[in-house]
Amino acid sequence: MDNQPRLPAGADVCFEHGHMAWIDATLQAIFANSLLVRMAAELGREEDVTELAAEVERLGALVNREMWDGHAAFYFDRFRDGNLSRTKTIGAYWALLAGVVPAERLAPFVQHLRNPAEFARTHRVPSLAADDPDYDRQGGYWLGGVWAPTNYMVLRGLSAVGEDALAHEIALNHLEHVVKVFETTGTLWENYAPESAVPGEPARKDFVGWTGLSPIAMLFESVFGLRPAVGRNELLWEVRLLDEHGVEHYPFGPDATLDLRCAKRVSVADEPVVEAVSNRPLTLRIVWAGGEKTISIT
Repeated sequence: MDNQPRLPAGADVCFEHGHMAWIDATLQAIFANSLLVRMAAELGREEDVTELAAEVERLGALVNREMWDGHAAFYFDRFRDGNLSRTKTIGAYWALLAGVVPAERLAPFVQHLRNPAEFARTHRVPSLAADDPDYDRQGGYWLGGVWAPTNYMVLRGLSAVGEDALAHEIALNHLEHVVKVFETTGTLWENYAPESAVPGEPARKDFVGWTGLSPIAMLFESVFGLRPAVGRNELLWEVRLLDEHGVEHYPFGPDATLDLRCAKRVSVADEPVVEAVSNRPLTLRIVWAGGEKTISIT
């Protein structure tokens, strides 16, 4: 996030790191170590990752002790002198995937994503909070631009802490704006403006790259609500849309494909009428506002 105003005054963003504790880099270290610890548990090799497990605990405690501002209810970069930055960057939301947010801090921290004065802008989610003096309504690259990779990180983090409804809301908003820009320009863009359905300024065109996350992973996972658990041979379908929707040739693991269709509904409480065809047996678990059911596909 190369041009975010996070370094101390006078530092060169290209050549200096400011001797800071960067909130996103610290949280990414926790997240990466946590994944390695989980892999080791699956392989029965916990003794190989004791240092990594200890680092997860040490850095998690440090983040909550030294990089959390209780008044702002937000995680910030920490300067060399011990003071915290005031820059509310989307990078702080790596805390959700890293699993470091205590239960009592979760609601106020997530609330920033619902606040129109901060991250709940016309096109969600800007990379810099709108109440920052450097916020750019046209995007300004990382001064407010909406980027697929950081949005996807936020969505996966929200789902990890049980905030699926908010993830669905944000994903639908983001996808609708990406589609509107595609309809007017005929292509996908590196990033988007946070205040209207236009490309960010600046932004490269014909940029599937990470923007391909929007009409694929975000659509399937957060808009449609499809959550594969291949290891358990189970597909969770959390139905929130009222419109008819589905996927043909949905890949499930290395050798299975599914055709999935959910009929139009009148109310979120209505039980979804679902058609599912698979080339191998699996379990389909359907969840909606009014209940849930499990289907064995033969």
